Amino acid sequence: MHKNNKSRELALATKVFVGPMTLNVVKACIEYHNSTDNIISFLPSRRQLDFGSNSYTALKTPEALISLISKSSAKRMLVARDHAGPSQGTLLDNGVASILSDVTAGVGQIHIDPFKVSGATMHTALDKTIYLINRATSLSQNVCFEVGTEEAIFPYTPGELDRFLGALLASVPHEVVKNILFGVVQSGTSVFNLSNTGNFDAKKSAAMAKICEKYGLLAKEHNSDYLSVDDFKERIDCGVKSFNLAPEFGTIESAVLIDLMKKHNMHEALRFFRIMCFESGKWKRWGVVDTDQNKYIHLAGHYIQTHVQMSGIMKTLYDKCDVYGEVKARIFERLDEVFHATNSI
Repeated sequence: MHKNNKSRELALATKVFVGPMTLNVVKACIEYHNSTDNIISFLPSRRQLDFGSNSYTALKTPEALISLISKSSAKRMLVARDHAGPSQGTLLDNGVASILSDVTAGVGQIHIDPFKVSGATMHTALDKTIYLINRATSLSQNVCFEVGTEEAIFPYTPGELDRFLGALLASVPHEVVKNILFGVVQSGTSVFNLSNTGNFDAKKSAAMAKICEKYGLLAKEHNSDYLSVDDFKERIDCGVKSFNLAPEFGTIESAVLIDLMKKHNMHEALRFFRIMCFESGKWKRWGVVDTDQNKYIHLAGHYIQTHVQMSGIMKTLYDKCDVYGEVKARIFERLDEVFHATNSI
């Protein structure tokens, strides 16, 4: 089953998983990988890319992302689904159709996360995780998995994680066990107001990482946006092996758009962009806005820039300057920091 399983090989080699927040973010990450050989795997949520195009990004579907990677000659990049399962997409569903679509599309790893359902318990999440893994492997024996969830969705203790992983690995077919690669550790991280606002609990992080190791899984941390090099190293010292970053890369591009609109005197366009972001309400998930009204764009610009109402503004801006070049430079700078820390793993 595991011979020549490229998805498994790439997933295990990945230290940094990035959410494909925008097309420019994706293109910049691909260029960074091709120029440095640092492995980046994309980790789309169902809101970013999903079957049926119920997504806010320009790429829309996992197939489109996989095709773009293939055409770019990137040799070691994986598409890995983040938060697959019921109630995780833009539409309320049981998550099964999305998972089966992912497997068919060639998504190499799937994070099975049934914890978001109202009234979920560790027991119900365990049963649903087993069921969804079995459904996915009915289509492909090479698809890999991440299990557990982040603290913001459903907090659990090290003891609960221990019992969950033990019961899970005892319940799935033996040939599937080696493809359950990552367990989500909860160490107090959270993202809000363009920073990592969580209180890092090193003791809890280390305890959960040790439990993952006990079952042959790699410890994975979610919400690792905005961390410093020292922050990453502290987590690595606790046993964390890989990290998810997503909204930070969307805010990097939004900051570039704000700066370029100001530089090129597109003040009315900037005002319209700000209003669009405010009226979308998308910013509420990521922060609060005080005196800097452009913060609406920082927090929600990646959702809004592809709206049809923004098409004229974006075309004008792209005609005036090298938007992608500016975005790429800032993303490269951030990725240099992240890999400076994580390459010690």
